[in-house]
Amino acid sequence: MQKTIQTQIDNTTPEELDGSTVDHRFGDFEIWVRDVRDPAFASAEKPRRFVSQNRQAMAQYQLAQIGNKRWAIRMLMTYSTGDCEGQGSPWMSASGRQACVEKFYESADRFFSLEKSSPKQEQARLQMLELLAHRTNLFGMIEPSEVDDW
Repeated sequence: MQKTIQTQIDNTTPEELDGSTVDHRFGDFEIWVRDVRDPAFASAEKPRRFVSQNRQAMAQYQLAQIGNKRWAIRMLMTYSTGDCEGQGSPWMSASGRQACVEKFYESADRFFSLEKSSPKQEQARLQMLELLAHRTNLFGMIEPSEVDDW
């Protein structure tokens, strides 16, 4: 059965799977691995990271070109104080590099928009919102510096 499913997956496009059965969900995952995750890991840029001034919050993302015009992004936003809340995503595809960066900013804005009861966490949240607010200049989107580790 596994070989039959794999043969079907190798010859299937994502549009042909609707997720209505376990086989379809397994197939969706395998197609994502083949078309997004593995190519992204193979061609990934170094991660880029914002860190709050008090070093209690962080938002980072990593980009990869996965095809002629397709790009992928994975991201992570966390607090290291208060409730230590975090949010992340696996590799997701988008129509271009700019679309990936915009997706990061939208996710980070949403994550850091919720008020926190811990004073240090609230301070970190406000610092992150300030960093994220300065995202454009005359040349377009501003990206943080690259870092070596995820």
